[in-house]
Formats: sequence, structure tokens, C-alpha cells
Amino acid sequence: PPRLSPRRSSLGPPSRTEKLASPGAMASIEKPVGEEVPCSRKRARQVVACSSGGGKAASKEPAAAAEPAAAGARPRKWRVKCGERAEGIKNPIREIMDSIAGKENPRKRMISLAQGDPTAYPHLRPGDVMVKAVTAALTGGMANGYQPSQGNGPCRAAVADYFTVEGRAPLKPSDVFMTLGCSEALSHCIAALARKGGNVLLPRPGFCLYQVLCDYHGVEARYYDLLPDRGWEVDVEKLTALVDDKTCALLVNNPSNPCGAVYSGAHLAKVMGAAEELCVPVIADEVYAEMTFGEPYVPCALASAKVPVL
Repeated sequence: PPRLSPRRSSLGPPSRTEKLASPGAMASIEKPVGEEVPCSRKRARQVVACSSGGGKAASKEPAAAAEPAAAGARPRKWRVKCGERAEGIKNPIREIMDSIAGKENPRKRMISLAQGDPTAYPHLRPGDVMVKAVTAALTGGMANGYQPSQGNGPCRAAVADYFTVEGRAPLKPSDVFMTLGCSEALSHCIAALARKGGNVLLPRPGFCLYQVLCDYHGVEARYYDLLPDRGWEVDVEKLTALVDDKTCALLVNNPSNPCGAVYSGAHLAKVMGAAEELCVPVIADEVYAEMTFGEPYVPCALASAKVPVL
């Protein structure tokens, strides 16, 4: 379509770039950033293109001011805003660490309890078997393509075999969904069970990411207490008062972070028994299963054969 020069507010001699408008065409004013404001066909017919030799443009009607943009048109400006869910994400641990960075007492050696960083702390580095397995996968040329959405098949089979417990049907590879780390796994578990107006029961004290993920997925976080005088065991008697018809899940962290408790089989049976009685599925955060410091570890799935466990 023909265009009027962006630098003129009224019809005068057209620029060399303007083209002759056909009788049925619509003209537009081209803004510097590319916005187009429709003009009438009558005005479009007033525009006459200049010849290549610089000939004069003719118009039988007097020049008129450019028509304003149509009412209700979107203002021409960037509207990049943070989404409500993303804006609400906070990481309390990072906020605390950022606030104290650089404020250490130079006369004392700091012992950080904030994170287990294998790069900073050599005793946490992965073993040779793990490093060699990753190296072989990277150099073997057989793992460069897209994997199934649920994860690598042989990997899922190995995980299913590892997490199968007595008293339950053997897990199948199709029961396993691979994630990048346990934080993503927790997010998927909460997202899978979260529903509008729902709530999830979380331990207190507990890992602060639980609350962050509940907020992100739009579910209410309800807290049950861990009892310090009982070795940070779950206050099982109070669970019933927290559950209603909108309770989506009970999250159990064993071994516990940050309290370090490792629940006995007898106590875990009480917790899982309450979940069974209340018909609430369990999200089992058992990432520290291999860090019990000599205490026997019992998985939630082994403590009850009837409660669904993620």
C-alpha cells in the first residue's frame, strides 16, 4: 500500500519513495518505529508519486493534517513485565547468603553449613566410577540425540530396580520420570498433584524450597511440626487437624533437612499410617538416604504398602 512520509504531519510534496495509490487502496502513515495508522481511501487518492526525474506532485485538494490513530489502539511502547509467578519466586537461602557475603570475621575461620559444593569441598566430589561413566557417555557418540521425554530408557530401568521395595509390586521403567536434580523432581511432584485451591502439608522446620514451589504452583503450604524433644519426629497427632478435602499431599523429608533426623521404622510406620487413614498421598524427599551417619534408613514406600508415594 502507499505510504506517507513519516516526517510530514500534513500532505505536501511527497517523497521519492511514495507510490501511486490505486483507487481501491488504503494509505497509511509510517511511524519511525514501523507503526501504521490507516488513512481514508479519499486521502490515498491525493497522493501522487514523483517521477524518477524529480517531477512535481499534484493535488487537487488542499493539504490536510494527518489523521490521528484509531481510538483504543495499543500504544507503541515495550510492555515487558515479569509474570506473577516468576515475580513471586524467592530463595531464602540465597537471600541470606547474599546479605552476609563479604562480612566474615577475618580473624576466624568460617565453617559454612550453607551448601555442599563438590567444587569447593573436595571430599564431596563424585567418585571415579561416576566420572568415567559420564566421560564414556560424552565421548561414545551414542548419547547425542534427543532422549525420551520421561528420560533415558536404561537409566529409568536402573532407577526402577533400585527403588523397588518389599511388599510392593516391582517398579517398571514407565513408573520413573527422570529430572535434572532433586529440586526439579520436587517441582514436578508438587505440580503433578497441585490443584486449584489445594494445599500441601510441609514439615516445620523444613527445606525452604518446599514453600517456594507451593507458591509457584498456586497451592497453600500448611505446616506440621517436628518435635525437638523427640528427635525432630513428626507430630503425628496434629496431622488430622491440618487435612481437609483439598489436601493434595503430605511431604515427608527423611533424613531430615535441616534437622538431621533419621526416622525409625516404627515412627515412619505411624506417619504413613496417618497418611493411609487420611487418604493423602506422600511426596517422599529422601535425597539424603545415603547420609545417615550409621542410623538405619527406612524409605517411606517400605513403611506402608498402601499409600501412594512419589
